This record gives sequence, C-alpha cells and structure tokens, in this order.
Amino acid sequence: MRRLALLLGMLAMMPMSLFAATLFKMGQAEIITEDYQLAAWNNVKYVNYIPGELLTVTLSYAYVSDAPISLIGISQRMPMPFTPNGTKGVIAVVEQTADSITFQVAFTQFKGKGKKLKGVSHLDLIFDLGADYDGDGANDILKVGVQVSASTASTP
Repeated sequence: MRRLALLLGMLAMMPMSLFAATLFKMGQAEIITEDYQLAAWNNVKYVNYIPGELLTVTLSYAYVSDAPISLIGISQRMPMPFTPNGTKGVIAVVEQTADSITFQVAFTQFKGKGKKLKGVSHLDLIFDLGADYDGDGANDILKVGVQVSASTASTP
C-alpha cells in the first residue's frame, strides 16, 4: 500500500506536459430488468499512452428504480486485474459522488516490447440495488464490469 501511495504521489507531482494520452473512445453498459434500469459508463480507451502515466477516469451512472440504487465503490477484478498477462498497474479512487466515481489508473509494466504496447485494467463498479429482489433477506448487489485500456500507439 505504501508503494501505491508513493507512486501516485510521485506521478501527481510530475508536470502535465509530460503526459500525452488521448481519450479515444468511451462505451456504456445498460442493464434493464422489470425491477430497475441502470446505465453506466464502463469502457474507456486511451491512445498515445506513456507507460507510468496517471490516467484520471470519471464514470457516471444513472438509474430508474423504485428503490434507491447506490454505488458502493469500485474494485479490481480477480484473479487478473490487468491483462495481457504480465501487465501491471495501480488504481486509486479519487472521489465518489451520488452519480459518478473518479479514479486514477497507471500502467506500470507492459508485457512485450515494441512501439505498440497495450494494457487493460479490469474493474467492477459495485452497486447496492436498494431492494431484495432475490428473496434472500439482503439487498441485492450488482457488479458492472469496467475496462480501462491504454495503447502506446495512436490507435487502439
């Protein structure tokens, strides 16, 4: 945990002119059931990424439901939070509001060599659906898969 704090602190102090990543594309997930509808941004792609660069990502969500849906947080998917195998990175939550979450991702190691290196951070947005739809006596939890990908090339 100290290594993560140290890395994020060092990256935060670096001048922004050193960073060149460009947001290439965003995608959205929509979950529709008879009990609720939820839409959340969940797929973010960056190009021109410099290894170690700190990416700040904000994902917003909206819902329609009789029960109050709330975002519990974000977690790394296990057992492989980064792909392809050998890719490593760090993630830290910056801010969470009633309808969005902002976090930072840095890819610290890519597998392979060459001009076009790619990595993907696999995360889950975790929602409390505010109701017990399955009848087990507890509010249901919904996980929405998130992918943040980065490529050192100008195309993904």
